[in-house]
Amino acid sequence: MRILVADDHPSVRRYVCRVLAAEEGWQICGEASDGRDAVEKAIELRPDVVVIDLSMPELNGLDATRLILEK
Repeated sequence: MRILVADDHPSVRRYVCRVLAAEEGWQICGEASDGRDAVEKAIELRPDVVVIDLSMPELNGLDATRLILEK
C-alpha cells in the first residue's frame, strides 16, 4: 500500500512516516507540508491512502481531502 503523509510539523510527519513504514507491505510514497502540497502530490503520486493533518496552513486538511477526492 502506497501512503502519502501530510502534516505541517516536520517532527510529527517523520514520526508518522516511520511508524507506517514499519508495517510490512506499506510504503511511504511522499510527504507534504501543507494542504496545497498534499493536493499536488496526491494528484502526482496517486497514493492508495493519504494520512492528512486537519489543521494545516495554505489549505486545511478537510478542504485538501475534498479536492483530492474531486481529482
